[in-house]
Amino acid sequence: MVLAAESVGQIGLDLVLNKKGFDKELCGLQKAANKVGKTLAAAFTAKAVIGFGKECLELGSDLAEVQNVVDVTFKTMSGRMDQWAKSAAENFGLSETMAKQYAGTFGSMAEAFGFTEAKAYEMSTTLTGLAGDVASFYNLSQDTAYTKLKSVFSGETETLKDLGIVMTQTSLDAYAMGNGFGKITSQMTEAEKVSLRYAFVQDQLANATGDFARTSDSWANQIRILNLRFDSLKATIGQGLINLFTPVIRVVNTVIGKLGTLANAFKSFTELITGKKSGDSAMNAAAEEAGQAAESVSGVADAADGATAAVNKTAKAIRSLQGFDVMEKLPDASPTDAGNAGGSGSSGGSVAGDPVDFGSLAEGDTVLDEVDGKFRKIIDRFKELQEKFSEGFTVGLGDTSVFASIEKSLQTIGDGLKSIFDSEDVKTAASRYADSLATTLGTIAGSMASVGATIADNLLGGLAGYLSKPENIKRIQDYIVGMFDVAARVNEKFAELSAAVADVFSVFRSDDAKGITEDIIKIFSDAFMGVTTLAGRFGADAVAALSDPFINNKDKIKKAVENTLKPVREVLDTISDAFRAMVDRTLGLYDEHVAPFIKNLSDGISEIIGVLLDGYNKHVSPVLDKLAKKFDETMIKYLLPAFESVCDAVGSFVDLLDALWKNIVVPLAKVIAETLGPAFAALADIVGGAILDNFNLLFKAVKTVFDIVGAVFDTITKIINGDLDFKATFKAVKDKAFDAVVDVWNGINDKAAELTTKLRDAAGSALTKVRDKWEDIKSKTSELTAKLADKAGSTLAKLHDK
Repeated sequence: MVLAAESVGQIGLDLVLNKKGFDKELCGLQKAANKVGKTLAAAFTAKAVIGFGKECLELGSDLAEVQNVVDVTFKTMSGRMDQWAKSAAENFGLSETMAKQYAGTFGSMAEAFGFTEAKAYEMSTTLTGLAGDVASFYNLSQDTAYTKLKSVFSGETETLKDLGIVMTQTSLDAYAMGNGFGKITSQMTEAEKVSLRYAFVQDQLANATGDFARTSDSWANQIRILNLRFDSLKATIGQGLINLFTPVIRVVNTVIGKLGTLANAFKSFTELITGKKSGDSAMNAAAEEAGQAAESVSGVADAADGATAAVNKTAKAIRSLQGFDVMEKLPDASPTDAGNAGGSGSSGGSVAGDPVDFGSLAEGDTVLDEVDGKFRKIIDRFKELQEKFSEGFTVGLGDTSVFASIEKSLQTIGDGLKSIFDSEDVKTAASRYADSLATTLGTIAGSMASVGATIADNLLGGLAGYLSKPENIKRIQDYIVGMFDVAARVNEKFAELSAAVADVFSVFRSDDAKGITEDIIKIFSDAFMGVTTLAGRFGADAVAALSDPFINNKDKIKKAVENTLKPVREVLDTISDAFRAMVDRTLGLYDEHVAPFIKNLSDGISEIIGVLLDGYNKHVSPVLDKLAKKFDETMIKYLLPAFESVCDAVGSFVDLLDALWKNIVVPLAKVIAETLGPAFAALADIVGGAILDNFNLLFKAVKTVFDIVGAVFDTITKIINGDLDFKATFKAVKDKAFDAVVDVWNGINDKAAELTTKLRDAAGSALTKVRDKWEDIKSKTSELTAKLADKAGSTLAKLHDK
């Protein structure tokens, strides 16, 4: 919608509205304002869509707002917060919006007390999860539990009393001195007090911690999760609607803003023709109301209502200014007349100026009409699915009296657990264990720290000593230079190799290679589709075959289980009593016999180890010192010279292998390759062809056999059904099978004879070629043998000198 005023007395109004059949220009300002309101209101006539869309928009807007708080509070941990919040429905019974709202507030409060971002993240997620567990445990709303837990930061005590927590200064001081804080609250900073209250509240709510996860399978919590999932779904839809309708809101804001411009232009026009200045006129108030209405829009439906009301008020205000209720459409004027349009008038009471251009109206269905129809179908489908779900759930749930029994059992269990953990002996023992555990963990941690420090000191000291010697530095430098040179040589070879591989691999660009790939794809795709189709059909039949017997006999199965429970219970009662007696007797056996034996065993081992260590320090250690000094002499005087001799001998042996390779193996292999290569090719051709021929015979035989087997099965079926004579049919099948086997056997014999002849001819040809080459091989072998003898003599002479 575009509204422009180029000069005093000239008013241009361009309105594009969603209504069919409106195809002429508006003739008055009042009529234009009424059309704006009616058209915008008509765009949102579907009350169901408006209600659902408004709720989705509110949830989506809330999620966007709390996301902003999360992004600001957790600048580097926003991603982790998103992942945690998405799982809050299953873990704590909180929607994503709730989880982010609570965690964002807790995090901001924690950072305000000087805690780091990581600590604020830990505290906020812990308290938010605890809010969900408290709501589940005490049957409160999540907002109520969240408000009570804010006392960790505010220090309020009254809100926590409903949860059985008395957080007085005296109780906090006692908790601080008993749990390692080392001072009372009057000596703490505000951040330390928050840490104290944080630990105190967690400890007091230990029974509630994790309650939602423990009871997530209950009816109430499953319904709560279902509602939260629907809220998350609506919030996601709302964010999509925000993206969809934000341009619409912008258009509405533009409309109302342009109406203000129109009002200002009209005011200037009336001042011009009346010669009076208007102060705080009704027009200004109407324009201000229009702007405020546009700025306060929070949803598409509200925007439509606000826009309609503002436009109607504007029209009413305009009517109250002057006696002209209609602005006449004047004849068209050229652009050159625009500057003089405001100065002329007529005796007929019409206003001089350029014509008012109202634009054209959109025809046909718009995006809003399409969205309206689609949302109607979605809502109707959701209603159908809800009814189907309710029907199925009622059938599956069956008898609901079991919930009363469950409730009674849970009450009994709760009373039993309460009586167990209210015992002073249990509390005292738990406190004793906590003291012992803290001391033990501290000792272990200190010991590990000491071991780690020793290892670090040893490694760093040895490395420092090694690097303090110039010869070691020089050796490392030489090593690095050598390794870089070796790596450069390897790089060059890899470059050459990669170029060669690429050149060879280019053969796979040919049409034959592509055809092979096409055939492979065809084989595997046909196999996959065939197997999966067969598996799907078989799976459906298997499910039916396995489930039908249970479904058809469910009443009998139920009766059998009921009849089995009583004897099983009697047996288990006896076993439980006997097992308790066995456990008590085993504990007595351990205390009377096993524990004293272990103590004596430990004392004896300690004495033995002490004696061994004394003997080691007194006798073995001096001998080791003596041997260490002698070992130095052995290494320098004997080991190193011996190693040098071994290296020389190995070098000579490698030279010998090199001579054998270059002078004997390579020439001989070349002669053999030149002689036997053609013979091997001819042999491969003969053998390969024969193998494929026999495979053809084999597959023909397999086909014949399975044809016969299929005929036998068909015949047996007909015999069982009484449709065929058994003896006559069996004789015909037997004769046919015998003839097929004889044909296959004769074919194999013929092929074997043909293969034998070909192999004999190929072998004779190969032997003739070898005989022709024999003289050449004999001459070269004599020459190579002489060279080998010379090289061996030289090598033996070197070994003799060593």
